[in-house]
Amino acid sequence: RTVEGDIGMRYSIRGIVDAAGVDRIAQLSGLDTDRVEALVDDLAENTDKVPDNAGTESLDFALASMAIEEAVRRHAGTIEETYTMMGLTYVQSGKNLTKVKQIVVTGGSLIHTRQTEKIAAHALYDPTQPESLRPKQADVWVDRTYILAAMGLLSYHYPETALRIMKKELEYYGHSE
Repeated sequence: RTVEGDIGMRYSIRGIVDAAGVDRIAQLSGLDTDRVEALVDDLAENTDKVPDNAGTESLDFALASMAIEEAVRRHAGTIEETYTMMGLTYVQSGKNLTKVKQIVVTGGSLIHTRQTEKIAAHALYDPTQPESLRPKQADVWVDRTYILAAMGLLSYHYPETALRIMKKELEYYGHSE
């Protein structure tokens, strides 16, 4: 999810489809584009639906993967080649997240799946997009109890307490490369 709130799994499902493209979602889900469009229309109308068969599970996998990829792409900087009077140089814009070592995920599609680590891997560097400064590799943690927002507020006045609670509540899921 982004600050803009335009790439959610149900209420803003069109944001994911618009950002990733229906073809990419179809490829990741293994469904044809017509089926993806029909399922997305249904989920946009019935936002309380949860995956109940292999097709909707694979669609949720693809949507969650693309939501994470898009959100991190927006937050990570880029590096681009540019030519100056002195010759070729590289210009960075935005934040370099390549050394980020921890990723925390939360939300229904990430905490109720057996593919959390595989979905979270979409936050990482992709050699097909070498200009993106996304994390190279990271440990994946899952916030199953939705405590992150509260811990952010608590940390303003009680940072040690917030850290202790997060260490207790966040579940280590694995290492993504």
